Amino acid sequence: DLPFEPPGPILALGGQEKGTFALTKGGRAFISPHLGDLGDYRSQKNYRDELVDFEELLEICPDVVVHDLHPDYFTTRLAGELDRERSIAVQHHHAHAAGVMAEHGLDGPVIAVSFDGTGYGTDGALWGSEFLLARYDRFERLAHLAYVPLAGGEAAIREPWRMALMHLYRLFGDRLLEPGSPAAPFFEGLPAGQVLELAQRGFHSPPTSSMGRLFDAASFLLGAGSRVSYEAEAAVALEALALRGDGRSRFYSFDIEESGETGVERLDPSPLFEGMMDNIASGIPREIIARAFHNSVAALISETVTRLSERTGVREVVVSGGVFQNRLLCELLEERS
Repeated sequence: DLPFEPPGPILALGGQEKGTFALTKGGRAFISPHLGDLGDYRSQKNYRDELVDFEELLEICPDVVVHDLHPDYFTTRLAGELDRERSIAVQHHHAHAAGVMAEHGLDGPVIAVSFDGTGYGTDGALWGSEFLLARYDRFERLAHLAYVPLAGGEAAIREPWRMALMHLYRLFGDRLLEPGSPAAPFFEGLPAGQVLELAQRGFHSPPTSSMGRLFDAASFLLGAGSRVSYEAEAAVALEALALRGDGRSRFYSFDIEESGETGVERLDPSPLFEGMMDNIASGIPREIIARAFHNSVAALISETVTRLSERTGVREVVVSGGVFQNRLLCELLEERS
């Protein structure tokens, strides 16, 4: 059941990696099964077949079709192929927020915390750590992690060391890989120099504010490995490590920078990585550092939401995105709410 009745049927095509579509009829939304990663031709064909079946079952053919803002998603291209009367592009993290609002019957506005791996932003960057002032029909970006290059594009998702390299470069600068640098041993045997050079030149390294990639970087520094074989493997390993740690009172900080032009807060994790590196060098157990990382992200969310709530006067808060599949993070956040 929807908290309002659309003026007519709507087809929403969803994103790319976790393919699902929805059709509205009256005041209800009908959700398809999970249809898999739509980068595969067989999944795309199955998606099309399911869509035909659903429209026949519900006896509707909506004139309005909604798709993700990303220009190269299968669902975005499909929206054009369907040639319906109206096509609407929706920003990925705004969709996260609206989904939770609809699920819980909230009218809005809300402060939405949308944390995941990747979502195409309105500025062309890859978002992923968004604090939004959200309504169903629009949103305002209030805060996000500072941008770092996604070194090598999708290769950085498969190889977490690349994100650690980018975050530590912000901390150590050009001496990052020099002999004697405390960071250099982490990248021995890896093509760190070449990747860093390409990222500095902006080659295949779009800017990202991804919280998922922040977890990847921390996981690599704590020994979880330089490659992953499935989605969120590095974050899962980091959570498992943290669950063995007793570090409730240990935190790392983030710097808060506000853009004078837009008023959007940039949350810089450089102090967090500085604290982690100091603790690693001091021999603090990895599980305690992992727990402190989770404590710090929970504190960042709580403190930022409190600050933004005071600024906007909005009291209702929703959280969504793959990062919140992390049970420990959710429990720590609930303790602070």
